[in-house]
Amino acid sequence: MGSLREHNLSFYIRNYNLVNYLETGTGEGECLAFALQHPFQRFYSIDIDGELIQFVRNKFKYCKKDLKTFVGKSTDVL
Repeated sequence: MGSLREHNLSFYIRNYNLVNYLETGTGEGECLAFALQHPFQRFYSIDIDGELIQFVRNKFKYCKKDLKTFVGKSTDVL
């Protein structure tokens, strides 16, 4: 899994008027946790591993942001 800890997401949000965050390959939610600190309006995460998605759903179950997770191949879900 990659890491977004080094990216200035605010720059991209501001300069490209981004409102959605989408990732394929949820992992344990490290990148998603980083993205949730930024002012996207909606967050989407896709992973083929249902156990990882359930882990992330539990990890962020109290998140008050518009977060949706999907189980499946990203090519099928997208």
